[in-house]
Parts: sequence; structure tokens; C-alpha cells
Amino acid sequence: MAVASLIRFGADATGPSEASVPLEPLFTPQQVADHLQLDVSTVRRLFADRPGVVAIGRPASRRGQRSYTSIRIGLSVLRDFLAERTQGKSSGGLSRKA
Repeated sequence: MAVASLIRFGADATGPSEASVPLEPLFTPQQVADHLQLDVSTVRRLFADRPGVVAIGRPASRRGQRSYTSIRIGLSVLRDFLAERTQGKSSGGLSRKA
């Protein structure tokens, strides 16, 4: 059975609801960095606050450990980002907005 059919959102105490959310591929910052030929820290910075990015983390502990957040970038978020950055550019690429 496919993963998408196993995971259902909105489950209650009696079991899963009929409404399920389709899943999309998620990419690590390293995978996106490799594809876009960017440094992984640049990808983290570009996508950290974008809507739709899945952030999984832990808060800083009281013992002085730093907080850490892992992110996963959905295919639709990546497509939207690329469309924004290449809009009106014939050569494509990651140009800055004016």
C-alpha cells in the first residue's frame, strides 16, 4: 500500500477521517542545493521562512545547547520559488528581484 494512502490527516478518536491530504515529494536542503548548484547554507536561508516548508526542530535546552531545526522543502514550494526567481528572465537562473 502506498504511503499516501496510509497517512491521513484529521483523524479523531474513532479513526481516520475520510478527508486525506495528498503528499508531495519533500527534499532536504542538500538535495535542493545540489540541484540549484548553491551552498546548503544559502538554501536554508532562502527557504527558512517560506510558507509550506516543513520545519522539524527542538528548542534550546536549559543546559546551553543550541536549538536546531531541520527543514524539508516540498516540490510545490521549490516550483513556486523558481517561478518567482525566473519570471521575466529568458536565460533563467536565480536573479535578485529589483
